[in-house]
Amino acid sequence: MEVAKVNDNIKFLRKKFGYTQETFAESIGIKRSLVGAYEEGRADPRLNNLLRMSELFNVSVDTLISKVVSELSEDELHQAEEGSSRILAITVDSEEN
Repeated sequence: MEVAKVNDNIKFLRKKFGYTQETFAESIGIKRSLVGAYEEGRADPRLNNLLRMSELFNVSVDTLISKVVSELSEDELHQAEEGSSRILAITVDSEEN
């Protein structure tokens, strides 16, 4: 499987949702030139921008940064958002340590 690149994911999803760089930038509250820098890999998006993108595209931030979204089916793309919870077990002694 190919290594995920956030810049490729942003560009793929922007086009999939029918946004130009300008309309996408307006939707998440940044300058168009910054979108270009993200897509060309000249800049990495800040967390607040990743959060806005994940809301706009209805995918998790984890999916944006760690998966190759162009290789995911629609179900896999949105399942990653729904299935992002984890249950972790912990052990405590009689003194709750």
